[in-house]
Amino acid sequence: MFRTKDRDSAGLVGDEAPGDSRPGTTLTADRFTDLRSTAEALDKTAERIFKHFARVSRFDTPNGSRIWYSSQYHSTKTNHEQYPLIRRAFEIFIEESQGRDRVALNEMYEIPAEKVRGRTLDDIVADMGDHWHIKGLAVHHGIRGESADIDPYLFAASLDPGREELHHLWTFLNQVKHYQGKGLSDDEIVSKLRDWPRSAEEGLIATGAWPHEGGPQRLRYDDMLAWHQKYLGEPFNPSTPVKGIMDPNMVHSDHPMNKLSTFRNNMREKVILDGIDARNAQGADIFAGYGASHYALHQEILEQRYGEPVTYRYGQTSGKLLMGDSNLTPSDIRRDIADVEQRIAGTDDSMEKKLWSEELRTLQYELGKRT
Repeated sequence: MFRTKDRDSAGLVGDEAPGDSRPGTTLTADRFTDLRSTAEALDKTAERIFKHFARVSRFDTPNGSRIWYSSQYHSTKTNHEQYPLIRRAFEIFIEESQGRDRVALNEMYEIPAEKVRGRTLDDIVADMGDHWHIKGLAVHHGIRGESADIDPYLFAASLDPGREELHHLWTFLNQVKHYQGKGLSDDEIVSKLRDWPRSAEEGLIATGAWPHEGGPQRLRYDDMLAWHQKYLGEPFNPSTPVKGIMDPNMVHSDHPMNKLSTFRNNMREKVILDGIDARNAQGADIFAGYGASHYALHQEILEQRYGEPVTYRYGQTSGKLLMGDSNLTPSDIRRDIADVEQRIAGTDDSMEKKLWSEELRTLQYELGKRT
């Protein structure tokens, strides 16, 4: 997990030129601002033609190791269609990497192994969601599970202390977004928010870099209300939707939360990719699990570094093949290849062509294994 206090090495210099995308080179955080509109449009296209934008991709890297990347929904629904595909991909990852160094990378913070040991995967998903699910898979299979991301409390604690109050407000509103997404009532939201500062303080103290001299020494619910009025110019209302103002892809918005969301997420994208690159350089096989919006930003850079992957989607023939569907014969795969080739030839939409080309490449790869 990212712990450095060096702002320059973290890519915080806003006027730097975009970084190189080759393995072993340093990306700057600003690189991702330029990618956001295209990445978001690609996800929307995938949702339109495939009905979702989750997938699992496998890169065969130049040094002989492999990177599996699960681009997933942040879901606590145990019956979500993504989970069987992720688990099967992880099983294959384990089988293929026998005798090699291997690591599973989860989103956000380090998750203690004892928090998932002895629990079923469904229980982990229902309680904590997809990033804990990746840690659970690592522990269940007896391999290293690590975070390649930024601890969210580090932004206020050490990475950007000059905007400490804004970062505290951001984490507060991120909780609001989560509660609103779960459909909680206003009274339920406020009740949870009154208790939230205690756990936030614990996270900040755990960084070893908070509190700051001259800054807030404690976090209180009333502080959040005051900062909401100070920075957003209006009183906090739990009924007011916050999802839009927390969207990092609204790069042209002047709203303080949109701007901060873009800043924070750009930093995270850099650290995630640098973390994958560092472990690949050490020769490890990697299984990475991150939210689908992250992969949309990472894909182009990963392909430049490691080549084009094979990509599996649930609901498509590629996903069925990964799951080991015994009813699919080589003739069936050839038929589906011909169908996908027609789809590619029949559209002028470059994003549709790209997405169907991913399915085509995977079908051709899977057919080659069977003939």
